[in-house]
Amino acid sequence: MSLKNNYFILFANCIPVKGAKRSIICDLQRNIIKIIPNSLYEILTQYKKFDISEIKQLFNSDQNFIIDDYFQFLIENEFGFWTTKENIELFPPLQLNWDSPSLITNAIIDINKHSNLNNLQKIFLELDELGCKHIQIRFFDSVSINRIISIFEKFETKLITSISLIIKFSKAIYSNINIFINIRRITHITLFMATDNREEYKGHLKIICVKDNITSSNDCGNIDFNYFFSNIYFFSESQYYNSCLNRKISIDINGEIRNCPSIKKSYGNIRDLSLNEVVNKAEFRVYWTMNKDQIEVCKDCEFRYACSDCRAFIKDPANIYSKPEKCSYNPYNAKWETNC
Repeated sequence: MSLKNNYFILFANCIPVKGAKRSIICDLQRNIIKIIPNSLYEILTQYKKFDISEIKQLFNSDQNFIIDDYFQFLIENEFGFWTTKENIELFPPLQLNWDSPSLITNAIIDINKHSNLNNLQKIFLELDELGCKHIQIRFFDSVSINRIISIFEKFETKLITSISLIIKFSKAIYSNINIFINIRRITHITLFMATDNREEYKGHLKIICVKDNITSSNDCGNIDFNYFFSNIYFFSESQYYNSCLNRKISIDINGEIRNCPSIKKSYGNIRDLSLNEVVNKAEFRVYWTMNKDQIEVCKDCEFRYACSDCRAFIKDPANIYSKPEKCSYNPYNAKWETNC
């Protein structure tokens, strides 16, 4: 750092978020989350137009080495750079506006051995009309390759670009996994009840094996650091909208249309209603604008814009703004409390 370059600027894609006990920096370009003390957050936000000497004057002199360590940490992690006072205004903050041309961006379809597959063609076409780009199909029971392939024989859509499958592991499925490579829109397959946890790629296809059993829509809603996101799309959407339910829809094993498969409220059955009719109901959109800044405890959490919310399983079912039940993180002491 030269004498002239004594003003520190965060890269626009590196955004600090304050929590009750500590803060983080979200690098939205490299999908990185780094924990920082709240004192560094204060320096980066309240004193961002101060030079290094002015910042040090705000603290006791015995804190100078800590401040130097802070900026060394930021440089080493490539979160920002030194510049001159004249250049500060040349680096405006990132605009976090969010919108999508799709009325529905994501959908989940649940299937078991009793599900009526005749509804699938109708579902796919109506999702296409809503602009849906991403579908997850979950098979809770053992399923044959032929049954899965028969689903995609009905698949005639223009806008859906990615499909992820969740399937019970079997030797027959795994040994014939290459069949799915030819269905280009299938991008992920998760095999549950596998012998071990691992990930692999076959061409464009990501295969995730997990030992966990997934038997129903109740097996979701878990909040974990490994499930956090740090990208511009998720971060900006989370500023204004619910990170789990905004522009999402699901069809459960019986054809009931819901915000997500785990939410008890049904808006009707796919036999009787179109998805468009449901999506345009005001009550269906109630959750869409419920962002993390409105949710109890979450609003004080440093991970609030990186965490996918859950409104199906909450601490207090009588309060729609209650903290997710399956989140064991306490932002007030910055600990994951496994007994929660």
